Amino acid sequence: MPDAAERPRALVIGLGADARSDDGIGLDVARALRRDPALGAEVVECPADLSRLLDLWSGRPLVVLVDALRSGAPPGTIVRWEGEETAHLPSGLSVSTHGLSLPDMLHLAGFLGRLPPRLVVFGIETREVGIGMVRSPEVREAVPEVCRAIARELGRDAAPVRPEEAADA
Repeated sequence: MPDAAERPRALVIGLGADARSDDGIGLDVARALRRDPALGAEVVECPADLSRLLDLWSGRPLVVLVDALRSGAPPGTIVRWEGEETAHLPSGLSVSTHGLSLPDMLHLAGFLGRLPPRLVVFGIETREVGIGMVRSPEVREAVPEVCRAIARELGRDAAPVRPEEAADA
């Protein structure tokens, strides 16, 4: 990993568990975004231990997180939080396949004074989080929209991503 002086200013982190159906959708978004060399951000996957986030985002002025959400909204629904809103993320963000939930991790980072200066979180509503590698169609179809939204956060236009490309990422 490059030192802080060599890192791109922005970091996008896809969260999730590939083997838990729709819970891997954050990872799919990260894989789709890595195909766009003009994005202007480093894109990484964080599939398990969310305590890694503290080191991953150290020194970054902008961090965008993408994770699965289970709130009861229709599958594929996209929700965005930023700033103070991230202190009150619903407990359904990160569908409990991580050792530490995302809301708990953000609370800990805030307590430790280790939150990035600007944090944006995208949640994608899931349908299924059982064992399996296949994403639900309506969840998979949210990937291009989230990729475009992240590109806008970064002040860039993103190349279109078709849902079937995201599934192959």
